[in-house]
Amino acid sequence: MNSNEYNVIKKLQTISKKLHKWDERYCNEDIGQKHEKATAKLMETANRLARELNLKAFHQSDPRGNSLYLVPIDWDAEYTEQNYSASIAIW
Repeated sequence: MNSNEYNVIKKLQTISKKLHKWDERYCNEDIGQKHEKATAKLMETANRLARELNLKAFHQSDPRGNSLYLVPIDWDAEYTEQNYSASIAIW
């Protein structure tokens, strides 16, 4: 792993933690639109960073588990939704 890849992963870890906090708040508070806007912005950044690793980001919004995964670029949305747990979890 080179230093750029390391830095990308560290940034993705920060995003994963933020997503998890937003997902917890969404389950416990009435924040609707705030959640959607915040997670969309975080995922935009996560996908930009993931592309540097030739991957794409997937947000799993159930706060009982991990929030951010990196999946192969060629996985379509349906396949990703069914198989994200076989990809790389970012904690």
